Amino acid sequence: GNIPSNIEDLINEYFGSIPVGENTRKELPELKPFKGKIIIYKSNPKLLNTQNPKESSAIIFINYRPVVKFDEDEYAVRTMNLLLGSGINSLLYKNVGSKKGLAYNIQTTADGNYMTGDIGIKALVPATKIEESIDAIFEEIERIKTEKMRKEDVERTKKLVKYGILTKFETNWGHIDIIEVKLDLENTPEVFIGGFERVTPEKVMDVAKKYLPDKETGDYFIGVGSPLIKD
Repeated sequence: GNIPSNIEDLINEYFGSIPVGENTRKELPELKPFKGKIIIYKSNPKLLNTQNPKESSAIIFINYRPVVKFDEDEYAVRTMNLLLGSGINSLLYKNVGSKKGLAYNIQTTADGNYMTGDIGIKALVPATKIEESIDAIFEEIERIKTEKMRKEDVERTKKLVKYGILTKFETNWGHIDIIEVKLDLENTPEVFIGGFERVTPEKVMDVAKKYLPDKETGDYFIGVGSPLIKD
């Protein structure tokens, strides 16, 4: 490849302080979540409907406190995330998308790798109804925090989570992940999958209260991109 001529200097700059030998893996500290609300509005001309600008779309990202990978809460958070925003049976799809018509596409996201990351929501909404869409999203966040999900919905979602994990383990990246987990935590796929058996509707509500933010007082980031916004 096109390796720079000063590659050895760069390696020393970034990795020279790391000791050599066995058992020298760098331990990454857990990053603490930020405090307060950060809201950013930016122009996104790519979403402009040139024939009818008022029919343009906008994209919304809402991100908040992560769950660290392999924390005991991860099993319930993964389940809660799907119940909130994955597929046609999720709260966000049914109520923000289908019922209120405020989202063309809406889903939850999650990344807790290496003591960092976030969980959040990504939505494609009408550019003229951004604030209304955000309010509707937080209504569903509040719903899953205060209304216990039906046991049959939780059990169905747990099966979907486990299926997704097992299919990942069939990939090359999944094999690497299994090795990493085995070395780091002396854990196995069977032990990790088994953790979902401890998830209950009550546990889903508990982690929703713990990780999902309150609109007025919570700590979270909102990023909005709209063609109707001028930078």
